[in-house]
Amino acid sequence: ISACHEAGIRVIMITGDNPETARAVAGELGLFAAGEASVVTGADMEHWSGEEFRKSVRNVRVYARVNPEHKLQIVRALQDVGEVVAMTGDGVNDAPAIIRADIGIAMGLTGTEVTKEVSDMVIMDDNFASIERAVEEGRVIYENILKSARFLITCNLGELAAITMAMLVGLASPLAPIQILWMNIVTDSPPALALAMDPRDPDTMKRPPRRPGQPILTWQSSTELILTGLVIALVTLGVFAGYLAGGPDLAAKAGTMAFSIIVISQLSVALAFSGSREKSLIGKGMFRNPWLWVAVGFGLATQFLITEWGPIMGVFVTVPLGVVDWGLVLLVSLAPVAVVEGVKLVRRFRRPVAGNGQ
Repeated sequence: ISACHEAGIRVIMITGDNPETARAVAGELGLFAAGEASVVTGADMEHWSGEEFRKSVRNVRVYARVNPEHKLQIVRALQDVGEVVAMTGDGVNDAPAIIRADIGIAMGLTGTEVTKEVSDMVIMDDNFASIERAVEEGRVIYENILKSARFLITCNLGELAAITMAMLVGLASPLAPIQILWMNIVTDSPPALALAMDPRDPDTMKRPPRRPGQPILTWQSSTELILTGLVIALVTLGVFAGYLAGGPDLAAKAGTMAFSIIVISQLSVALAFSGSREKSLIGKGMFRNPWLWVAVGFGLATQFLITEWGPIMGVFVTVPLGVVDWGLVLLVSLAPVAVVEGVKLVRRFRRPVAGNGQ
């Protein structure tokens, strides 16, 4: 219950038991807010108008001596004021409220078959802690899907922007078709899959719930992705144009540099997107996801191979790079990471605090 409160989830107890018993149990469980110990009974609800109930329902933590109609009324009132409601129950009389709730939860051990059939989720051990763990797991899954989507959008935006901007300024395309295909299949896919397996962030249950109807990509997060993708494109084109300015003899090396910068930038962005959306990449959580490091290591090794191993250099239209060239590649590839880290810093200062009203 404490974990739910910290996560911005308000826990309400509805019982048919005596109000004093309900008050004592709720007090032991920590359901009441500080200085509060009020219990609303079914008889109290009978004397409230619909408007009065909607005004009070945000603050009531314990209901006692209620019947099935009252349970349904409570669920409806919470939804009317914009709350997302999960309703638990085990008996046939709980079924109407469970059906009405946004998430109906039945007890797997003591629940009736009717209740299980109409519910969205069944708790197999009848333990409230399982609900909290399910919420946490759901948040982890959602965040990991979001990380993979953000990574893929950023990478493809960087590639597209680099090619488009080169054409607009009258330069040749910095990437060959085989190189684009290689990035989409080998460089992008393994890190995206690894991000989907990112371990749980310790702060997962310390953030408020996501607003209902909130899109996966908000304008704030879209701005971050666009900015990061543009930085990848700009540093790539900057180095590409600089090498082209050195004369026709450096044209092949310019293309290889551009190709390598985009690949290494994407791999570094994958690392930056891993873990928390607020905490810095540099820290205790840097090596939390071994699968991501395997994906990044594979990408680095193959990229070095196709630029330095003669038999396949012709296939990928690359030429060998010197130590100084590789140093420049690694240096400018950190630019998009700086953008992601800067956004994380802003989030830390603007982080919302979880409350008990969700």
